[in-house]
Amino acid sequence: MGLLLSLLLAMTMEGESLTRETAIAQARELVAREQGLPAEDLEVERAVAVTWPDASLGCPEKDHMYAQVLSEGYRVLLRAGSARFDVRVAQGRAVLCGPRKTAAVAVADLRAADKVQRLARQDLAGRLGVAPEAVSVDFVKPRTWPDAGLGCAGGEAAAEPQEVPGFEVRLSHGQSRFTYHTDHERVVLCEPADD
Repeated sequence: MGLLLSLLLAMTMEGESLTRETAIAQARELVAREQGLPAEDLEVERAVAVTWPDASLGCPEKDHMYAQVLSEGYRVLLRAGSARFDVRVAQGRAVLCGPRKTAAVAVADLRAADKVQRLARQDLAGRLGVAPEAVSVDFVKPRTWPDAGLGCAGGEAAAEPQEVPGFEVRLSHGQSRFTYHTDHERVVLCEPADD
């Protein structure tokens, strides 16, 4: 009886259609788990329905064999700052496709985030005439800015817009909040945050 129930459940799950929203949730969960990123920081660039010719979902691994069956699912492209992730979701599984972010890259990103939050704290402390320890860091989020101006009004504009990886740093002093936009070297104070 247990085997029959398992087969029926498997057939039911196979027959259920995967929704775009479920595919996005599975993709976010996979990237968050494998890359150590908060799922809410993963922005969806695209999520499109795809039918792959085999069970590799278009991401075959060397020395693996795959069932030659049509696999219907979604290709979900996620972004966190300058990092992009190509996730394939079908048949109750999600696969991170392409080169994966290595631990060395993750460590470099953490070092860059630490550096710019320290620079932003020092800059704000100097502007306010207080010690850097009096300035609190609310958050540091990876961002990709549209140009060298780092998304700040009146900032340095590039002749040709190009994406610049960096961070958004929110700082507090007392009841006041301040937002800095950064690349991996520079920090720019933008308008104080509204909230």
